[in-house]
Amino acid sequence: MADRSSIYWLFQAVTGIMTLVLGAIHLLRNHLSGSLSGLLTRKEVLTLIRRPGVALLEAIFMVAISYHAVYGVRSILMDLGMLRGKEKVANKVFAAIAVIMIAYGLGILFYLLLTPS
Repeated sequence: MADRSSIYWLFQAVTGIMTLVLGAIHLLRNHLSGSLSGLLTRKEVLTLIRRPGVALLEAIFMVAISYHAVYGVRSILMDLGMLRGKEKVANKVFAAIAVIMIAYGLGILFYLLLTPS
């Protein structure tokens, strides 16, 4: 069985690919297509985000990019030796940061889903 660091690294690679793919979809649908006909209005954004597939993709995108960013920063700090002897505490701190980021992003998404047009 693989140790935890291997699993975390594998998840880092998977979320990196997810970030590229979902980020491209997000940019094309939400930003570039809107800029061709002008900026999307608030009503258009709310209509778009209320489509179940779009909302799900945005939620997955937020989770993937949050994990990828936090684990990436943690890995850089570990590689630089800045967390030597503090790995367990650092893991808990970075996990808490990721949970806060994900909760905040999903909270905004749910707020937008529940906001009247």
